[in-house]
Order: sequence, then structure tokens, then C-alpha cells
Amino acid sequence: MNEQFIIGLAATIILGLIGSLLKRSIDSLDKKLDTTCNAVEAMKLEMVGYQKLTEYLKADVESGKQEISTLRKSFTEMDKLIYAKGWQTGHPVPPPRD
Repeated sequence: MNEQFIIGLAATIILGLIGSLLKRSIDSLDKKLDTTCNAVEAMKLEMVGYQKLTEYLKADVESGKQEISTLRKSFTEMDKLIYAKGWQTGHPVPPPRD
């Protein structure tokens, strides 16, 4: 009977140690998971910022393309006008580029 008590006590101590080690391992993994989740959330917020910047830059590029198109048309019309005036005044000017 004394042996059973000692075996039971030893088993209880061993199970307690194993439980304690498992708890520490789980707590450590929980901390790592929390850190990872926080990092992922920070990345998501950063990506939202980059997405907004991308949308702004796309709109800016589109606006620039429209300006370039308008300027190109204006310069073509000016070249045609200069070419026509040159022929009227007798001072030939190279033909406009299209």
C-alpha cells in the first residue's frame, strides 16, 4: 500500500510537470500567434494605404494622358495653321506632322 501511494504521488508529480510544460508551450505559441496576427493587421493597414496611393496615381496618370492628348491635338492644329499661313504668304513651311 505504501508503494502504491509513492507510485501515485510520483505519477501525480510527473503529470503536473508535464501539464506545466504543456501550459508554458501553449502560452508561448499563443504569444507568437498574437504577435503574428498583429503584424498581419499592420500589413493590411499598410496595404490599404498603398491601394489608396495606387488609385490616386492611376487617376493622376489618366489626367496626364488626357492633357497630353489635348496638347497633341492643339499642336497639330497650330502646325496646320502655320503651314497654311506659310503657303499664303509665300514662305513655305515644312508640312505638319500628324
